[in-house]
Amino acid sequence: MALVLSMIGMSAVQAAPMISERTYDIAERSYAVTDSSVMDGAVSTAITTSGSIGPNSFQQFDASTGVLTSITASVSASNLLLSQQVTGGATGTSAVRVSWTSFGESLFDRQVIGSVSTPTPSLSNFDTLSRTIASGDAAGDAFVAKAGQTPGNSAASYGLVADLSSTAPGSADSLTSFLNSQTADAAGSFTHTLAYSYVPHAIASFEGGQTTTTWRLPVSGNIEVELGDLFTLDLNIFNLGLLGGAGLDLDGFKPKSGSGLSMTDLELFEGLAQGTGRNVKASFRADELGSHEMLFSLLLSDEDVGFASSRGSYELELTVFANVVDNGNGNPVPEPGVLALLGIGLFGLAVRGRAAR
Repeated sequence: MALVLSMIGMSAVQAAPMISERTYDIAERSYAVTDSSVMDGAVSTAITTSGSIGPNSFQQFDASTGVLTSITASVSASNLLLSQQVTGGATGTSAVRVSWTSFGESLFDRQVIGSVSTPTPSLSNFDTLSRTIASGDAAGDAFVAKAGQTPGNSAASYGLVADLSSTAPGSADSLTSFLNSQTADAAGSFTHTLAYSYVPHAIASFEGGQTTTTWRLPVSGNIEVELGDLFTLDLNIFNLGLLGGAGLDLDGFKPKSGSGLSMTDLELFEGLAQGTGRNVKASFRADELGSHEMLFSLLLSDEDVGFASSRGSYELELTVFANVVDNGNGNPVPEPGVLALLGIGLFGLAVRGRAAR
């Protein structure tokens, strides 16, 4: 049975993506590279920048923030002019390529961010490279911070390419690619953006109005049960997470302390929505005579959304109080001494019976 909460005092805020940007100016105002052979493939030269992406340029996602659902990486260019110059009847392509590795994962590998081909002389509006890593893609786990683990390598590089594709027969034609800042008063640049989309964690509770992680059953006093009996108790579990947050899974249980009682079954569930609760039945067995206080841990987690390495695990503690009694019902096995006395009595009766005959 689902229970809907009023969520008094809970913030109803959709998590906004966490966005980080780093911009690097080109170190020189002009770069050039020439390709003078059709047979040797493209020729490239490195485009240096005033700074570079390194280990601390971007931060991995902190899983305490929520459940990471996707990573979006993008690279844009500004105030750059790509142009080409050909001799004779040469034709070909000029391009700027970008490579970016983040935390050991290759995001872009020599991907073209802008290009021109003969006869187009120049390009001032570059593309924006974009890649989204969705949940289920193993590459995403590299972006989640893990205690005791060093993040993988982070670096970026840029290249200017000249690719001569044809020349006039018998000529020594060539193609030269140029990359310049468009304006004299500002350097051209590359901007790297990393955005983390996430949902808030689930919050497990025994009560709907406040976070309660410990509970006792019965609510007061002790339940009285007979030795060996199975009995069932009801409890409520709520998800007090923020609006738009992850659902809550009840995955299992384990005994934590005490003796005399066993939990034999627990009604599990998946995806308990934020702002709702659910009635759960738990079954127990009375194993030992006497008064018992048994502590069980209920094992919960965020539902199966986003990257597994960012999901949270939770425990609720349930204490069961019971008096286990023996009311003499059934056919208890006699003690050995009683069996011996019964045997002597039966033997005496048999002897007297033979004497009477």
